[in-house]
Amino acid sequence: MDIFDLFFRTGPAIKVIFKLGFMPGENEFYELTCQQYQDYFETFGHTDEKVFILLPEDKDKYKEFAAGDTFCMTESEKDSLKDGIAVIEKYCQESGKQFNSVHEKLSYVASRLPDAFSKGTPFATH
Repeated sequence: MDIFDLFFRTGPAIKVIFKLGFMPGENEFYELTCQQYQDYFETFGHTDEKVFILLPEDKDKYKEFAAGDTFCMTESEKDSLKDGIAVIEKYCQESGKQFNSVHEKLSYVASRLPDAFSKGTPFATH
């Protein structure tokens, strides 16, 4: 992966993952209902893509998450998030270290990437 790809393609997704504090699985995304699509279009404008809402499976994550706004994303944003997760997993795998939690993985990767990715999150290194 080159620096351009990291900063402009997967970088924004990695930032979102650090802000979320977890790496959402496929089963935590739900396509909007018809009414939710109408509300989404009124707020954000029309898109030809599918739109998903993120509902964390872990109740503790959900409580933290639910304190904020609803998190919706288009299918391409969701795919980008998956790419960000793949980059994080690759960094961890290539380290040869054993990680006992997602928090440990995110902390490790934050320490390997420029501060811009984790700034303003619990994973910020400086």
